[in-house]
Amino acid sequence: MEVDLCLNKDFVNELKNKIPKKILDLNFEFHNKWDPWQYVRFDDSVLNAVYFSVKDKNNKGIGREPVLKFDYINNEFVFKYIYIYEFTDKDGNLIEHRYDSEMNLVSKYKHFPTGILLDNGNEIICRKIKEGNKSVNTNYVFYKNYKDFTKFFDFLEKSKIVINNDKLNNKCYYFIKEDMDVVYLVLTKYIVLKDNILIKYKQVLEKLYKQIGKFLT
Repeated sequence: MEVDLCLNKDFVNELKNKIPKKILDLNFEFHNKWDPWQYVRFDDSVLNAVYFSVKDKNNKGIGREPVLKFDYINNEFVFKYIYIYEFTDKDGNLIEHRYDSEMNLVSKYKHFPTGILLDNGNEIICRKIKEGNKSVNTNYVFYKNYKDFTKFFDFLEKSKIVINNDKLNNKCYYFIKEDMDVVYLVLTKYIVLKDNILIKYKQVLEKLYKQIGKFLT
C-alpha cells in the first residue's frame, strides 16, 4: 500500500505571498517540484499550522534546509517563524534556531541525528532547550508505526490544503509533542508494509531524522 501525501501547490503559492520581506531577503529558493519536507500540525484535534522547507542558497548553518511555519488563525494562515540549523555542538547534536518575522531569535532546539530510543520503540528526535530567555526541556517523539488520520485528512482535502494521491488510505508517519495533545503529520511518499512504513525514496530515508525536527514549535 502506497502513501503519497503533499501540500496542495495552489495553497503553497498562496502562502508564499504571505512571507515577510525580511524573511524573503534571506536568499532562499522554493522547491520547483516535490518538496519532501511538509508537515501539518493539529492541537487537540484542531488544525494549528503547516510547515514546508525551502532551499538554502547560502548553505547557512550545516547544510540543512530552512523551514517556514504558517499558523492557522481565524480561518486563515499567517506567517509565524523560520527555522534554521545554525551549528553542531560538541556531542554531534544539531542546534536549530527559530526566528520571527523580524528575524528576532525566539527559540532554540537540539536535534538528535540518531534519535534517543524509548522503551516502547519510539524515539525522541528533538528537544526544545530554550524559549526566549528561559531554559526549557520539551521533547518531540517520532512514532515508528503509521496511524490512520482519516478525520484530519478529510478536513485537509476538503479545505484544499493537502492532496492525497492514494485515495485508498489516510495513513502516515507522525510525531508528537511529549505529554501534550499535539500531533504533526508527515506529508511525503512512502510504502506501508506489514504495519510499518518504508520511505519510497532512498534520499528521503537518509534525511528523515535530520529534517523531521525542523517543523516543531
